[in-house]
Amino acid sequence: MVSLGQTGLVAVYRSSERAPIRWAGGQEIALCAAIGAGVAALAWWIGPPGTDTAAHAYLLQLYEHHGLVAWDNFWYDGRYPFYAYSVAYYPLAALVGMVGVAIGAAAVFGAAIALSATVLMGRKGQWAARTASLCFGLFPLSGAYPYEMGMAAGAALLAVAAWSAVYGLRWWVGPATFLLASLTVASSALAYLFCILGTWSAIVSNPKRLRRFWLLGGLALLPGLADFVVYRAFSDYGMYPFWWQDFLEVEVACAVVFALASPRLRGADQPSSMELARSIRVFCVAIALVALVAFLVPTDLGANLAQVRDFSLGALVAVLGLAGPPSSWSKKRRMVSAMALAAGGWWNLGPFVGALPSLEAARWLQSPKVWAPVVDYLHRHLGPSWRVEAVDTAGHWPALGLAGAGIPLVRGWFRQDDFPWNQLLYQPGPLKPSSYLAWLRSQGVAYVVVTNAPPDFSSANEKSLVLSGRTGLRKVFSADSGRVVVYAVPHPTPIASGGAQIVQMGVDALDVYLPRPGIFTLSLHWSPYWQASSGCVARTPSGMISLTVARVGEVHLAVRPSWQAAWRAVLGEAPISCKGLFSTSSAVR
Repeated sequence: MVSLGQTGLVAVYRSSERAPIRWAGGQEIALCAAIGAGVAALAWWIGPPGTDTAAHAYLLQLYEHHGLVAWDNFWYDGRYPFYAYSVAYYPLAALVGMVGVAIGAAAVFGAAIALSATVLMGRKGQWAARTASLCFGLFPLSGAYPYEMGMAAGAALLAVAAWSAVYGLRWWVGPATFLLASLTVASSALAYLFCILGTWSAIVSNPKRLRRFWLLGGLALLPGLADFVVYRAFSDYGMYPFWWQDFLEVEVACAVVFALASPRLRGADQPSSMELARSIRVFCVAIALVALVAFLVPTDLGANLAQVRDFSLGALVAVLGLAGPPSSWSKKRRMVSAMALAAGGWWNLGPFVGALPSLEAARWLQSPKVWAPVVDYLHRHLGPSWRVEAVDTAGHWPALGLAGAGIPLVRGWFRQDDFPWNQLLYQPGPLKPSSYLAWLRSQGVAYVVVTNAPPDFSSANEKSLVLSGRTGLRKVFSADSGRVVVYAVPHPTPIASGGAQIVQMGVDALDVYLPRPGIFTLSLHWSPYWQASSGCVARTPSGMISLTVARVGEVHLAVRPSWQAAWRAVLGEAPISCKGLFSTSSAVR
């Protein structure tokens, strides 16, 4: 058996046959790594900042100033910024920069995919690996950097699995599997889902492999089980819609790849080709079933599952590569393959290309100079008892420009947290002024900030309504030659009810003055980790918090996770009730 560590051409042998079944150059791995890194570098430095770049820049700033803090008051009325999302990306980005992670992840992904293709397909897999590396290099245009990092780690995990399938288990395979699976899930739960489905699809598609590799697959599952416990402990109770268009695209894509991966494909007579085709078909079935469940049962996964498109073109090229050279195909097969590649290319690359005009039009918002006068005005006029609603833009720049300067926002970027509290903005048809004003007041909004940049799709109706003048909002400030405008909300309602006043608000804590004993409602999202220096914190039916106090004075509220509270959250126990705690308490609305 020849080691892949050798330079030049590498032969992979099946030990039972002692005959070469795959040939590929070691240079192919370096080439795909270079393609991924090169395209990522060009996308970063030439293209506009990616859709999610501003949001991750804010979270990176939050990490650099406060570490992996459990709570953030400046987005979405309070939320968990890291533990239920990504705990691995931001520490690494703080060390090497966001650009370093983007380019490095693209290089690792390219190398890992090339290694898998080399082992499993030989020369037939070259163009599949190159195509996947090129598409993956475009990720800076999406700005989904934690997902990109997770997919790179997941691709390395699949490369280890591919190596083991041909060479057999080695002493280092188990530890490598566990560490790579841990890095994948710590970077992105979505990337982990895709990679674990891919790993287990390869295992269960072959009964002999199932008997040999079930323990390896179990090792890959352990980090996912741990992440599920963390997710239960730090759940935001939000959900992500799975729009029927996205669901239909996923199901159709799975059906097309499933059909093309037919075991009757020319060239699939070799055992390894047949095994790979079976693995791909099992993976398609798994994705289709998960998508069906996510469509029928509202979760925070939702339309995120459509991100399977990110490797659809590479998968199509790999499947078609199993059928031998195109010169050997029938005319009908060439036509079907060309149509599938065109559709796969549009599905894979369309979101990147389609977002470019709006992202370019909003590029000017990345300058801190644009936000500086707006931030100065809000710091002078916005008291700690109020929030700001920033009409979201392409690129989500208010999430960085305002929240990064300590301005608490009703929204931010994590779309799951829009549901159910901000669902009004996603309803079809024009917004009603009365409904919009009621929503602003329920969120403690005193000012609305609007830019002339292209809006996020969820904010198009909101922007039209605000600019129409039918809401009664009053223009009080403008900056950057009128491209950023601040409106005052008429008769705003503060964050704290009943005359209570927020003295100061930090990232994960606040001080509030209570003018009388009683029960006060605060429009801050509930967490089982809220602790009060005096009184009792409970959850309201709307998912906000109520504070019950027996005396007048200032109370310090902070989110401080504890093992006891985390365990109760994991078990799904009912929140603590403050009913009857103080006999003198009375509800204050």
